[in-house]
Amino acid sequence: HNHPTVSEKFGANVAVLVGDALFAQAMRLASDFPTVKICRAVSAATRRVCAGEIAQTFQSGNASIGVEEYLQIVDCKTAELFSLSCLLGADLAGYPADFAEAVEVFGRHLGIAYQIFDDLADFLGREERIGKTLGTDVAGGKYTLPLIILLAKLTEPERMAMVHDLRSVQNPDLAGLNHRMEQNGVFQAVRDYFQREIQQAERAIEPFSDFSPTKFLLKISSFVTNRINSLVLD
Repeated sequence: HNHPTVSEKFGANVAVLVGDALFAQAMRLASDFPTVKICRAVSAATRRVCAGEIAQTFQSGNASIGVEEYLQIVDCKTAELFSLSCLLGADLAGYPADFAEAVEVFGRHLGIAYQIFDDLADFLGREERIGKTLGTDVAGGKYTLPLIILLAKLTEPERMAMVHDLRSVQNPDLAGLNHRMEQNGVFQAVRDYFQREIQQAERAIEPFSDFSPTKFLLKISSFVTNRINSLVLD
């Protein structure tokens, strides 16, 4: 954030090649471990992330996407990496299998919660604070959770008119969208979905409160919670 992307500086072709190089480096690092388990897990997670990104690409411009489809995509493209990081961290540190499984669940729900926060920030954030241009998801035809919930709350004529407007303009009226979302209680509804994921994440590691990593994991979930609260409650 707050810096030009590789694509912006050098073009899309170079950006794709850099991504391939980073992926190759990640595989090399994974292969350095004395067991193939790490490399297998990273490869499987990478495949699932790619599947999530492909699914999101195919859903671009689809105003009929529902909450469950959205969450499935998020589970693949974002939560998978959070989950894998937690699982491998616990496993490589020598913690018991039941704790590794618990933090894997924690990471998955934390990842979904984080993506919900990030999607909400695309509407409510301040560019100077989050370091990226707002409204990029809407402009790119992505129907994320705030917009999905808003469309579900509108009458059919209102919904059709909004979808038409979103498809016909290059720079959607973000202020107008935010006003309609606030009128329809969308921001609080998004926060409720976020809170549900955080609660499931924290519940997964409750039995391991005496394990030293638990307090740090809870600090992470608290940090993300504070971030979304600053958006909705400010």
